[in-house]
Amino acid sequence: MKILQLLCVPLYGTGSGTYVRKLTESLTKLGHEVAIAAPDKRQLDRAKVYEIKLPFMATFTGQPEHPEAKLYSRLTGVELNDIQSAFLSEIVRIVEEYKPDVLHVHHVANLSWIANYIKAVYQIHYIITSHNTDVINAILDKRYIPLSQDAMNRADFITAVSKNTRERLLKVIGKSVNSLRRKTKVVPCGVCTQSYSDKTSVSTVERKFKLKGKKVVLYSGKLTKLKGVDLYVKAAKSFPETIFVVMGDGEERPNLEQIVKDSKLSNVLFTGYMGSNDKRLIAGLYRRASIVAVPSTISEGIPLSALEAMSSSTPVVGSNIGGIPTAVKNMKNGLLIKPKSLTALVEALRELLSNQKLSEKFGKQARKDAIAKFDWDIIAKKIEKYYKIAFERSRKNRSTKKASFISDEEYQHEQESLKK
Repeated sequence: MKILQLLCVPLYGTGSGTYVRKLTESLTKLGHEVAIAAPDKRQLDRAKVYEIKLPFMATFTGQPEHPEAKLYSRLTGVELNDIQSAFLSEIVRIVEEYKPDVLHVHHVANLSWIANYIKAVYQIHYIITSHNTDVINAILDKRYIPLSQDAMNRADFITAVSKNTRERLLKVIGKSVNSLRRKTKVVPCGVCTQSYSDKTSVSTVERKFKLKGKKVVLYSGKLTKLKGVDLYVKAAKSFPETIFVVMGDGEERPNLEQIVKDSKLSNVLFTGYMGSNDKRLIAGLYRRASIVAVPSTISEGIPLSALEAMSSSTPVVGSNIGGIPTAVKNMKNGLLIKPKSLTALVEALRELLSNQKLSEKFGKQARKDAIAKFDWDIIAKKIEKYYKIAFERSRKNRSTKKASFISDEEYQHEQESLKK
């Protein structure tokens, strides 16, 4: 099949961008031809990237590569119309050139509206994946709900990255319509278990960040209020001999640095945003860490940092909220804690830092779970079956211009009337 993936944010710096890149790699291994339409000009080895040029960059919850990006929930009517017009004209052009068999839309938001239009005009069917930030966007801005509801109704399938995301999506945008409930499936995001491994070398990161002989706790992700990074930084005070690494960037960084300064902490290390050129360093930090902390304060999908940690045989201490429990199983491959509780975070970190045997046990099980449940090749096969159904429906629809409820006699009569 020829698959066209639609993404309204860049391919790097966001979880959905990583999702699209990695899913694409696995789909091409399965023999599919894949192209991506996104506001990003960087090309991939296995797929063509069609750059969508926009009047300005917009995102759902922040973009480390584009700190000036506007939030979709805060766009004016004129701004939303301008960016939507750009997406529509560009995607129509791409569809005409690439001629896909099926569309895969990422986020139940503005590009799903365009996919609905493409389906009507070109008879190309589509599936949508909700990455949870689209649900947050709809909660913050009700303007996105009506058209997104219509796009969900017309989609062949909707996938959600966690059970929690599915339920929130159906409640906020789907209004718990039974037909939507039946065709909305849970397919988690994945992880490349070869890139993040228990065999990853840590010598480079030890030298670069001066970690030799130190215990290390790692936070990886956007630096926003929703991620609970302030609790993570405050927890460092209880472990003066342990290095707390903050890998990422975002609007909260100045506040976090102020906490470090006010608390006179000398064991917090900010690496800044690390992108595609830092793959080995990122993998090395995941493997070198004794624990990866995921202290989210609100519901979200499965954070990629949790899956990358698990694949690296590093146990996760994560908030018992949203999609995190989908991957992190308490007292089996990591620890789940009460959200927004500094005390709970400190106690969980202490339990693993002081018990190496338990930490190693969790880490080994985490690696097994990552390989068995979240490897991208497994996820791609789950998505593939929905493509196949959508494609078959698309082929049937394109075989005639006549709607199924229009009789042959009525259709022929109207055809004849045009000749008069």
